[in-house]
Amino acid sequence: MSKTIDLSKKDFLTFLKMMLVADRVICGIHVKPEIEVPEYFNFFQKILKIAYDQGFKDQVEYSSEFKMYFPTRDFDDEGEVSELVDEYDEEGFWEDLTHKYFGFLYQKKYGDANGKLMIEMIIKDHDLFETVEDDILKNGLENFRNTAIEQGVKKLAKS
Repeated sequence: MSKTIDLSKKDFLTFLKMMLVADRVICGIHVKPEIEVPEYFNFFQKILKIAYDQGFKDQVEYSSEFKMYFPTRDFDDEGEVSELVDEYDEEGFWEDLTHKYFGFLYQKKYGDANGKLMIEMIIKDHDLFETVEDDILKNGLENFRNTAIEQGVKKLAKS
């Protein structure tokens, strides 16, 4: 099946940025993405080739040594794409930390966290979740181990 999408240069650049973000999320965590996730790796190579062939040389370069296309350093590491990925990573880190810490405290309090969806646990004890969120936002990582966990355990002992 072959489909054609009519995109302006501006639209294609937006598409290319989206593909780069997706590549960073999907392939960026693998040592050998061409082997570990070949369908994504190969598809991204096709998109980069199209971009290169269409004149997006400020965004894409070809390495004859590796016989692969790569985003240029400016496009990949120093632009809007990098900011989007950094923002996603930052938000994901804090959300994951909050959920893991809440799950830990929930398990200690109720003993039945295994197999439950996070939303089920949050609905059951929204106050505990808000406490965890507030502790993490207020204390950050610097004081997390010394304050948030100790406070959480003390709160459990009281309940």
